Amino acid sequence: MNLWQNISYFGVIFAYGAMWLGGFLSAKNKPSIYFLTGSMISTTITFVISTQTYNLLSGTFPNITIRESIQTGWEYLPQSLTYTMSYLLAYWGIHSLFKSQFVSQKATSL
Repeated sequence: MNLWQNISYFGVIFAYGAMWLGGFLSAKNKPSIYFLTGSMISTTITFVISTQTYNLLSGTFPNITIRESIQTGWEYLPQSLTYTMSYLLAYWGIHSLFKSQFVSQKATSL
């Protein structure tokens, strides 16, 4: 089966939807521990949706059971979360730097 015509890619629609919703809800918290927690939860949900739809519907693993699919996905989850956490921490640090350098300074008269 052609990779681009694979039914498992419909799962990406739901994965992107979960990530968008998680980002929408996390953005209300601004960079904080709630922001990081919400981002990690939405990333985990997105990872599970995308991994499971690919493993179960792609035909790449024709005889895989749901249990085997979950075990296979579980092996890659820590790596995925590590990357996501590093991006979020970098964003948080850059946001804090810009906020402290540019936003909190009061305008002075010339």
